[in-house]
Amino acid sequence: MEREEDETFTSSQCLICNTTQNHPKLIGMIVLFLIATIIIYGASGKLAIKSPFSEKIHPHTIAKDSYYNISRSPIRGFDVVLSYYAENVPFVARFIDYLRNVSTLQRLKPFIIVYNKNSNINNTYLKHALKADHVQQLPNVGREGGTYLYHILENYNTLANHTLFSQAGIEGITSTGLENWFSNRLEKQFNSNVGYMPLVSDKWMALYDCGINPNNNMLRLAELWALIEQTLCPPDKQAVSGN
Repeated sequence: MEREEDETFTSSQCLICNTTQNHPKLIGMIVLFLIATIIIYGASGKLAIKSPFSEKIHPHTIAKDSYYNISRSPIRGFDVVLSYYAENVPFVARFIDYLRNVSTLQRLKPFIIVYNKNSNINNTYLKHALKADHVQQLPNVGREGGTYLYHILENYNTLANHTLFSQAGIEGITSTGLENWFSNRLEKQFNSNVGYMPLVSDKWMALYDCGINPNNNMLRLAELWALIEQTLCPPDKQAVSGN
């Protein structure tokens, strides 16, 4: 089967979303992410036409875990959603452990959800090794954006107050903890009022004024803002992250 998940540790795929307010806006952002991915990978010839989450093609991946139905669980304060393919398990376990020990997240009791897109990795083993709260198999289609969208749609009415979406392999951790820019965003910038926060290094951030930037204009930004927010671009600048 053609591999679609990306092993590259790209911090720009890590973000926090307020997932209890403005669901359509959140889905809009994920859909735009997927459209961009389709365009990029279609142009490069890497995108194979498949039917995502097709029970006929992947009959063994659709059933929910019988011991825990996440879609019927009470609404939680903070979820961590990881898209896993073949990342180094001890590395991922360390990442999860660091997140659990961030002071601003500890009081919210982070709930760790891992979507396993590798049929050769046993879910029970992965759950035990990562000390995750929930591990679920998904077909290996749609890359990490497909994983995030699946989680939102399947748990639409019981999404956590905030959800951190990330690839399982991520930049920003060391053998001793999170790098300064990563911990600074979680410790000092995250709070209950956060609607959307990209967890990336400053080198991946740029400021735009409704699509205008001295180095690289993004003229569609104003249209995307209007589509998602249903308003014109605000007079202050917008931070944009990418890789």
